[in-house]
Amino acid sequence: MFHCSAMEEKLHSDYLHGRPFGGTSVLCKSSLACTSSLVIANNPRCCVVKLSFRHCNDMVVVSVYMPCVTGSLEQDMEYENVVGCLQAIVDCNRGCNFVFGGDFNISKHHEKTSAHSIRTNFCYRNNIV
Repeated sequence: MFHCSAMEEKLHSDYLHGRPFGGTSVLCKSSLACTSSLVIANNPRCCVVKLSFRHCNDMVVVSVYMPCVTGSLEQDMEYENVVGCLQAIVDCNRGCNFVFGGDFNISKHHEKTSAHSIRTNFCYRNNIV
């Protein structure tokens, strides 16, 4: 099991109460791949694991917890920062297969937000349906 939390610093400095004290994790069944290793994401909102196989392309599994869409400039910058991290992961692992999961905090009600545009552009650039 690999785990990351955007609240790691807060966890060590205060009492745990209310939201948000979650995080992201990736569980890997040991018989699934030859090796599994944590990929440094440089962002606590992303947990990234690379699965290596003998006879096919490696797979990068990304669990992401995006900030809530509030429409604020601060939130837009955070959302863009996390997507930039995702792009760096893709760029550094060309030739791998990817699985992106987690909570993108986007729904059809957010189509006119910057976060929706940022996510859509990321998917378009990387041929993600």
